[in-house]
Amino acid sequence: MRTKILPLLVALILTACSSSQSLTPSSRPNSQPTPAPAAAPLTTNTPVPSPTATPVPIGGGQLLVAFYASGSCGACIIVGNFFTGEVFHTIPLSNPQMGKIFWSPDGNNFLYTEITSRMNVFMFNLSTGQAKKLGDFPPSGGTPEFTNALKYVSWSYDGEYVRFNVYHEDSKVRTSYYATKDGTLNSYSGGDHWFPDSRTLFSIYKGFDSYNVETKTSAPTFTAVLEKFKATYFLKNWIILERENTKVSAIPFPEGWSNDDAWLDNTLYSQMFTLAELTPEISNRKISLDIVQPIDENRIALIGSVYTSSQWGYFVKLVDLQNLPAIITLDDTLPATADTPLIVSPDGNFYVKAYCTFTEACPHFDANFEKMITRAWGFLVVSFNGEEQALPADLSQFKGVTKAYINVINTSVGLLDGIAFYWK
Repeated sequence: MRTKILPLLVALILTACSSSQSLTPSSRPNSQPTPAPAAAPLTTNTPVPSPTATPVPIGGGQLLVAFYASGSCGACIIVGNFFTGEVFHTIPLSNPQMGKIFWSPDGNNFLYTEITSRMNVFMFNLSTGQAKKLGDFPPSGGTPEFTNALKYVSWSYDGEYVRFNVYHEDSKVRTSYYATKDGTLNSYSGGDHWFPDSRTLFSIYKGFDSYNVETKTSAPTFTAVLEKFKATYFLKNWIILERENTKVSAIPFPEGWSNDDAWLDNTLYSQMFTLAELTPEISNRKISLDIVQPIDENRIALIGSVYTSSQWGYFVKLVDLQNLPAIITLDDTLPATADTPLIVSPDGNFYVKAYCTFTEACPHFDANFEKMITRAWGFLVVSFNGEEQALPADLSQFKGVTKAYINVINTSVGLLDGIAFYWK
């Protein structure tokens, strides 16, 4: 996965959408894609939504949002309905410094951090309204003045377990952990990705052992071959590859994944197929994925970036798994690099994008970032038929919020800091 940084520290702003489900594979043969470097900032003319518009649910379901804020709550995380501004939960914090928020696949829990003298990791349950601390990092004997970073968080497909890495910035030591949804924490040495059983972790880089979180045992598995295949995303039924500049490839997750024979080069090559490719008019350019989101058993959404003849920008593409490969055209791209698609609605008709609300260019890097200079980034619901602003609304609809601590950033571990959406 490619890392492009768009670190623009956001304040008090606008609308969005989120969702997540599972997917049933349908095999085809042949294909592949790759990454994309950094580029010059562009201006965006995206209009600011009208505050007089009435928020109404679109795309089906309910859009949940959790974000770091300050206001009448002091410092807190607000959890609520993005469309209506209804607050479900207010989670008090010692200070409003933003962290990352990670929703479980069923939307019943999320992982978040609170920065004190250390980084505290919590699990919050929406049904009980209770947060359980998983741990303080660095642990005893660490260096409290250095803030840790929570990286590469991934929930098991059934939402029963979550695994994450902690990077100690003082010593650069990486530690891996997993926790149950009830908050029991364990450290381990094992893989970064989940097998379809939602209990076994594996790595495509180091060693050949997998790790079972229930039995706490390791077993040999030869998944390291996936490094050669440039595997980047793992869904319950699919492995998404970035192999060529102009194509996105995939292979079905092997039914016999616990069998070493399932990971033989020839076996994997025979199952590879093209998921999406660039139209010929931009076929000499590069494509890079940021988000792979299942919509239903027949559709999957790809969000990423692509280089056109004169600039690079983001794209969002719905892929029909019964009609492959999907063709990514210029019509699928956003007109400015400052517009960042984030998530697709459950019905596949809408997506959320972040956009710069300033009339001047929003640079990729703000020299005042460390001084906490606020940049105005908004969230907008957009329909796939090209209609801008299907729903105008912003975070000020959450009464009592005077500031939201939000950052739109493009990295290999997510596009947002300080805010997360779940569309159910």
